[in-house]
Order: sequence, then C-alpha cells, then structure tokens
Amino acid sequence: MQLTNIISALAVSTLAMCVSAQSPGATVVDNIKAVAANGTAKEYTLATTLRLASSIEAVVKAISVTDKNFTIFAPTDKAFADFTAANPETIVALTTNQTLLSGALFYHVIPSGAFDPKGAPAKQFVATANTHNYLQVNVEGDKVNLVYDQGNAAVIDSIASSNGIIHVIDKVMTPPRPAPVVAKEAGLTQLLGAVVSSNLTEVATDLKNGTLFAPTDKAFETVLAFAKENKLELTPTLLAGILKFHVVQGAIFSTNIVGSAKMGSLATALAGESLNYTVEGDVVKVYGAGQTALKLSPATVTKTDILVNGGVVHLIDAVLLPNITNAGNAAVVATPAGPGATNAAGMVAVSSMTLMGALAAAMALVM
Repeated sequence: MQLTNIISALAVSTLAMCVSAQSPGATVVDNIKAVAANGTAKEYTLATTLRLASSIEAVVKAISVTDKNFTIFAPTDKAFADFTAANPETIVALTTNQTLLSGALFYHVIPSGAFDPKGAPAKQFVATANTHNYLQVNVEGDKVNLVYDQGNAAVIDSIASSNGIIHVIDKVMTPPRPAPVVAKEAGLTQLLGAVVSSNLTEVATDLKNGTLFAPTDKAFETVLAFAKENKLELTPTLLAGILKFHVVQGAIFSTNIVGSAKMGSLATALAGESLNYTVEGDVVKVYGAGQTALKLSPATVTKTDILVNGGVVHLIDAVLLPNITNAGNAAVVATPAGPGATNAAGMVAVSSMTLMGALAAAMALVM
C-alpha cells in the first residue's frame, strides 16, 4: 500500500483546519499547517508530518500547548517518501499501529524547550517525548546533525514560533531499537545468546532510563581464563552482586563524563557500591574496589553512547568487580584446591554460559 493511500485513510484532525502564512508570532501547529499548505522558498513541504500527527490524539495535544516552549524535528515530505521507498514494511506498520506511530512521532519532539544551536555544545544528548529515549545532537557552526540508532539527519531549515521552534530535517528518525537487537550489531554475541537462553528477551526490550557497561565477548573470555588460572569460585549470590555492579541507574552519556572531572564515581544497582572512573583525554576507564584489591587493570570504555530503547550502552574490555564482601562473599567457605576450589576472592571457574546468563539477568535490574 502506498504511503499516500495510508495517509488519506487517516482520521481528519483539528490540526488541519484553517491555514495562514507562517510567522514567528504563530504557534508551532499553525506554522506547520502554513508550510504544509503553501510550501517554502526552500522548496519543501510538511504535509505528511501534519497528516500523521493529526491522526494521534496524544500528539495533537502535546504540540498544541501554548504555555511552554518545545522543539519539533519535522521531516520533509521528501524525507517521508524516501523512507517509505526504503522501508515499505516499516511505514505500513507505523501507519497501521497507532502505538508505534505515536512513539515514532514523539521521538521527533523535545519537550524541554526550544532548541537553539547558537551557543549549544558541539555534542549533547537530549531527552525526547518518547519516554526514556534520547537523541544525539551535534552542532558545528550553523550546521546541526542528529544522530539516532540507525542513522543521522540534518537540519535544513528552522522556523521560530511563539511556543517553540520547528527544525526541518531531511530524514525520518526511528526510535532506538531494543537492547538485544543493538547488542547483536555491537558484537555482543555471547551476551545476546545469554539473554535468549535465559528467557530475558522480553525483559531486555524494556529498559527504563538505565546505563549498562557491557563487557565484550573478549572480556568474557579473559575473566573466564582468570578464574580458571587462579582456581577461583563464584557463588550465585556473589555473581549476582558483581553483575548488578555493571548497571547504573539513569542514562549516563560520554558528555556527562569526558571534559568534566578527571575522576569520579557512579552509583550502581549494587547497594552501597559505586563504580569508579578516570578520564584522560578521551579515554575513560572504569573499575571497582574488587579490581583494586585483586590488582586487576581497570576496564577501558571501547565504544560509547550506543542508544538503545530506554537508555544507553557503553562497551568495556573487562568485567568489573565491586567489593567482594559487599557483593555477597559471606556465603563462601574454603575447600580443597581443585576445579571447585575457592579463595578469599570468592570467585568460581564457571562455564561461559553461566557467567553470561547471569550478566543477562543483571540487565533486568533496570528494565
């Protein structure tokens, strides 16, 4: 089915009533209507944005407020046409499922004010009206580039309005995909397998404003080799504590850390334990009290700011260790040396699937 046919079948909304010329003194809605009806000197129109927004009552209500400023990133009609040609199944799903369409439209809305690139930092992450989902905004001079999960969009025009601003963009942006989908592309194949085998796929798609420091496949291999070499044992309680240590409440981006203090700490999902970090240039290293006690190197953040549904993921090259006692070492007792031997560190040489399955379970703590 063609996009134009789908749109024509949508309910007519009050947004599409009277039309006047665009003006800084007009509201965001009135200016969208004006451009949709009359076009602009830059030869773009916003008819599709208007029509799709008109079909969702919650969107109509959100962009009709006049007592506060907000931002809309509005794709041009050409952007919608290009998106439809490249993603026919996706556009049909969006336009036949109001929940999906509402989420996609709200991802184009910044409710916290009118975004002005003048004086804005070169890189920042902004919360969208699609709850717990973020958008990366890069500014270079008068150029504004938006980075989302599956691509980037450029701002080609801006329309000041009485209750905010419309930034016209050349692409249709899609909200971040669930963590398991993004994990596969990020090379976290073992973690992804653990999520599936642990029946946590549904849970992992519903992250809520969280940050996950995710060890790479190589990091898993390293920690397993360390455990085997040192004949260390890890109890289920201790394992759960260690994995909680990889989860931080709140979305923490590289911009929150790089360029600020040279060192600091972040509260984790493990009660009473904070993850420490150091910054040297653009290099961020993270570690816990357990790594210090065992004289293990900190983990280096190898890739930052991977947007996922409900938060952000940073890849690290080592498994993080908190204070072992606080993580649940009280239940560990000494046994003779051998495959199941324990030591003061309280770690166990377990199979890779056991360790990865437990890490997947830790993801559920903020999901």
